[in-house]
Amino acid sequence: MPAISVELGGVVYASKVAATEAIRSVYKRCEGEVIVPGHDDWLFLLSLFLRHPDAYVKSNGTVSSFVVKIGLGGSLGCYVNHFTDFSYKKCLGSKPSVLNDLSAAMRKAVVAQVVDFRDSNFIELMNCELCGQPISRDDLHIDHVKPFREIRDSFLNADHYPVPVVFDRSGEGVVFLSDDWQFSRAWCLFHLGEAVLRCVHSACNLSRR
Repeated sequence: MPAISVELGGVVYASKVAATEAIRSVYKRCEGEVIVPGHDDWLFLLSLFLRHPDAYVKSNGTVSSFVVKIGLGGSLGCYVNHFTDFSYKKCLGSKPSVLNDLSAAMRKAVVAQVVDFRDSNFIELMNCELCGQPISRDDLHIDHVKPFREIRDSFLNADHYPVPVVFDRSGEGVVFLSDDWQFSRAWCLFHLGEAVLRCVHSACNLSRR
């Protein structure tokens, strides 16, 4: 059976064994530290924790910090929001569903910006900015010049508001809860200032992912 790759903090590890070695290295390096947005290992620990099957219960709904320290059992562990420890083995045994939901909610929050760009910039049969061939409206995608993931991670690594881990699924797609309006607003403003968009063929856009 082929090894299952794991992505943590924007780095893809070829197997769970390789990811485990990286986790232990980060824990050792960060022992005794409070890890908050802007720290070199914040995105690594955040993406690790968001793989945990009980992320909502462990964090009580949002993530604002991590602490790496020796626990009651005498082993080095990571604690979310200072007080609650979590098993990295459970994180590696689960799919990154919370991180996927967070990304989906962040995309949904900026849909209006993407639509505004499309309506203001697309002209039927204009040339794709990647391949140079004419685009029809049916084959149009709006692409981020800097990949969306990089913009997302830059925002998550900035000191804004606690990161949500639970979302509203009652309508179409995944969206932020009303309680997380400050995080959502800050993200929309960040995206507005950072994202550079362009009109491309759908196939050209999908080939970049």
